[in-house]
Amino acid sequence: MFSLVGSTLQTVTMSMMVKARGYDPGVTPNMDSPWNNFFQDMGGRLIGTGFIVLAIFAAVFLFMWLGGRIGNNSRAQEGGLSNLLWVVLGAVLLASIGGAIAWFSGFSLF
Repeated sequence: MFSLVGSTLQTVTMSMMVKARGYDPGVTPNMDSPWNNFFQDMGGRLIGTGFIVLAIFAAVFLFMWLGGRIGNNSRAQEGGLSNLLWVVLGAVLLASIGGAIAWFSGFSLF
């Protein structure tokens, strides 16, 4: 019974792939609209500003963690280190978004 379900799904997906492979819609993207440069510049400024803010937060939390280490304050150590790790995670996500935007802006279908 389960082999019938698997073979049916494989037959349906294979026929859809064969139909989609030979289909040409005849549409080309038009990327020279006058507002594209504005949005690319604004996106770059927002991502750059985000990195600057994250660098400032990283410095503050690093000094908070170091101050907790020097002053033997476990709460400052814990808060500084955990917030510093959140800032690193935010920087990784922001860099991923920037990379995705750069990849999509250079992406061409034809």
